Amino acid sequence: MLPAFKPHQKVIVSPNVRCQTGNRGLVKLKDERVLIAEMRFNGDEVTLIKYNEENIKVSRKDIVFFHKIVWVKEI
Repeated sequence: MLPAFKPHQKVIVSPNVRCQTGNRGLVKLKDERVLIAEMRFNGDEVTLIKYNEENIKVSRKDIVFFHKIVWVKEI
């Protein structure tokens, strides 16, 4: 499966925009992984939907930040 974004695409994320289920964004986990994923909330559990890997299920407390993607540009 192909990644959601290609190497020649640029994304801008915002730490000031509230994230909701279905939003894609830049995620940093407590184990130091940083990735782009779609977020799905289910109580205290969060599923990070990856388009090129297995989905990741984590607790909300394991997320350092999730910054919503607000702009994508192909250069």
